[in-house]
Amino acid sequence: MCRAARCRAAPARSTPWSSSAAPATISTTGKSRQPRLGRRRRSAFFRKLETHAKGASDWHGGDGPIHVTPMRGMTHPVTDAFLDACRELQLPLNPDFNGAAIEGAGVYDINTRRGQRSHSSAEYLRPALKRPNLLIERNVHAERLIFAQDGRVTGVEARQNGALKTFSARREVIVATGAVGTPKLLQLSGLGDGAALSALGIQTHHHLPAVGANLQDHLCASFYYRANRPTLNGTFASLFGQGALGLQYLLTRKGPFAMSVNQAGGFFRGRPEEERPNIQLYFNPSPIAFPTTRRPGFCRSPIRDFSLPSIPAARRAAAMSPSPRTTRPMPP
Repeated sequence: MCRAARCRAAPARSTPWSSSAAPATISTTGKSRQPRLGRRRRSAFFRKLETHAKGASDWHGGDGPIHVTPMRGMTHPVTDAFLDACRELQLPLNPDFNGAAIEGAGVYDINTRRGQRSHSSAEYLRPALKRPNLLIERNVHAERLIFAQDGRVTGVEARQNGALKTFSARREVIVATGAVGTPKLLQLSGLGDGAALSALGIQTHHHLPAVGANLQDHLCASFYYRANRPTLNGTFASLFGQGALGLQYLLTRKGPFAMSVNQAGGFFRGRPEEERPNIQLYFNPSPIAFPTTRRPGFCRSPIRDFSLPSIPAARRAAAMSPSPRTTRPMPP
């Protein structure tokens, strides 16, 4: 069981990227570039990257590397009870969160292929490993970008197994080290708020206050409810049930082990006056409990219950602006 639920950004939340109010990006040469990527163009990229189990359509692709599998018709009966409850509350039902609209309750699609997770490493990187022009270096941690006199990035200075190395590029350097690692690398390279960098003794290459600012996390609050009908926890509670589900997966690549732990959910408005959905819900027919020890991981909830994790939409008022606290590229 995994968390491979697939859901694109809500259209209304991403329209600023195609409007005149879109935030400008700034290249390392200091030139401002206005991003213009409308919804129709974004949809074309999504269709290009995916192969949907139901084939190509106006909203889904049919021959891309990432495989998408609908969970509709395979969910646990208690999941169907959740959808029935949404219908009774007169909440809209949505047959496809990645279709014409995102609002409403429904069943998620998942990024799986024959019961296994279909992710970028498996579908993009591994097939490319045979290319003669691809070399993967291991145990390498980037420390800073290297700039030419004209401001272009020409390489990366990194540490590999304790030794400092320089990797040079003839064409371009792509920085893709995550939501936290990327701004940190830019800041250590002198791209960021000049005052914050100077306080750490880092020479400012370009004063770009937006670097490292406006980090928005999708915090989640999980609500657990005792059920008056069977849930997946009942099946997982016995060795026989676990063995049956395991055998089902091995023989058919189907069942709970081939699905997301969050089978259903939806996007809703917390208040009627909201312009767009601002809350995302997951429905989990087999809740996980946090361990009581310091050992990392999760464990099965010991009672027959289900959970409703809630994720409020990120807002700029709650955005964080982390600043570098050390010049060390790696944590101690």
